[in-house]
Amino acid sequence: MIKNVYIYFSKNVYTDIFALASSTLFLLFCLDRDLTFGVKFCHNKFMTNTKVAVVTGASSGIGFAVANLLGQNGYKVYGLSRREVKNQNFESLICDITDQEMAKSTLDMILQKEGKIDVLINNAGRGMSGAFESIGLQNRRAEFELNYFALTNMCEYVLPSMRQNGGGRIVNISSLAAVFPIPYQSGYSASKFAVNGFSMALRNEVK
Repeated sequence: MIKNVYIYFSKNVYTDIFALASSTLFLLFCLDRDLTFGVKFCHNKFMTNTKVAVVTGASSGIGFAVANLLGQNGYKVYGLSRREVKNQNFESLICDITDQEMAKSTLDMILQKEGKIDVLINNAGRGMSGAFESIGLQNRRAEFELNYFALTNMCEYVLPSMRQNGGGRIVNISSLAAVFPIPYQSGYSASKFAVNGFSMALRNEVK
């Protein structure tokens, strides 16, 4: 029987969908120790021992650190970002994930080359500081385009192949701002609140 929510401490995690609700530091802790917090997606092992991971926003910060860490631990990693970076532990691909056609064609290229995507880490995001009335609709939309809509599109594109290949793991990076909204970052807080809601709903769909 599949349980709705669990904390799974294991060195042999094969089939989970990972919905990160609050802390990005918890993500680094989990990946470093191969721990999983989420719900079971299916029960079949992956096709090969080498797992293929896609990390968005991999040019710097958390995305770069995660892509590098996964590469060091035996994953075949593709780091997506708007600029190319040099790193011996992952392959950097230029991709603006807010461009639907570019994002889908990049994932299709990876699938054609590797035959599968085992792990998707939706890390790319942006935030803007300022009083709500000074931000403007265009900037609020830009935050949602990257933080929410691009993230959901990436999930949409990888789920069919994960089902076909017998499993997968999706990590959606959220923020404490979704739980404790930050003054002067209303758009960012709202977009991350949306990420939490989407991740919990998707978890219930694919469990």
